[in-house]
Amino acid sequence: MVGLTSTAAARSAAEEAALKAGVQIVELDGSDMSSLGSIIESVWGIEQVPQQTLVQGMAHAGNVILAAFKGEEAVGFSIGYLGWDDGLHMHSHMTATTKNSRSMGVGFALKMYQRAICLENNVNEIRWTYDPLIARNANFNLRKLGATVKSFLPDFYKIMTDNVNAGDRTDRFEVSWDLNSERTLLALRGKSKILVGTVAEVTIQSDFESLRSANFDQALQERERVRNLFHSYFAEGYSVDWNPDGKYAFSPVDAQISH
Repeated sequence: MVGLTSTAAARSAAEEAALKAGVQIVELDGSDMSSLGSIIESVWGIEQVPQQTLVQGMAHAGNVILAAFKGEEAVGFSIGYLGWDDGLHMHSHMTATTKNSRSMGVGFALKMYQRAICLENNVNEIRWTYDPLIARNANFNLRKLGATVKSFLPDFYKIMTDNVNAGDRTDRFEVSWDLNSERTLLALRGKSKILVGTVAEVTIQSDFESLRSANFDQALQERERVRNLFHSYFAEGYSVDWNPDGKYAFSPVDAQISH
C-alpha cells in the first residue's frame, strides 16, 4: 500500500485487502437478498433484515451495498448510503462478518472497497456509529482505519430487541473517516497516530460482549459507569482516541499528534 491517494491506488489497495482476506468483494444490485439476509440474520436476528424493496431502491440509486464471498459462501457485508448533514459523506449503516470470519481481514477489505468507491465518486468522508464498549471495534475503527470520533450519542437507536442489543442501552460513538487525511493514510500503512497530552483515560472491558452474556446486570452497571465518564469528558470539549494499551484517551482539542 505504498500509494493510496489516487482512485486507482485506492481500488488497488482494496483488491489487495480482499486477496489477503481470501474473499471476493461484490457490489450487489439489490435483487438478491439471500446472501445479505443470511448474514444479518445470523448476527442480529431476522427482524433486522431490511426489506428487499428498500435494498433494491438503495442499490438502484447508486448506494454502496457490498458482500464478501469465500467461494459460494457469503461471509460479510456492508450497506452504506449518502448523507449531507455537515457535509457530503457516505453513512455506513451496517457492516458485519460471520463469526468464523472475524479477525481474518474481511471487515477491513469491505471498508477499503467502500473507501475506493467513495473516492471514485468524489466523496471524501465515510461516517458510521459503533458501540464504544466493544474494544475490538474501537481498535479497528480508530487505529486500524484511522477514523476519528465526532460525537457521543447516548441511546442513539432507542430500544432495540435484536439478538445483540436487546435490553441494553444503545450508546454509540459516531466516527468520521477522512479518506485521504494524513491520519488515515498512516493508519492504513500500519503507522497509526494517537493524540498526546492525555488528561483522562477510560478503561473498558476487554470483552464486553462476554460480560453481557454472562452477567447482564453487571454489564448494565459497566455501561452506566462509562456513559457518565463520556458525558463528563465530552462536555469539557475533549477529543478522544484509542490507545494501544486498550484505553480511551481524552485530550484537549488542540493536542499534538504522535506516532
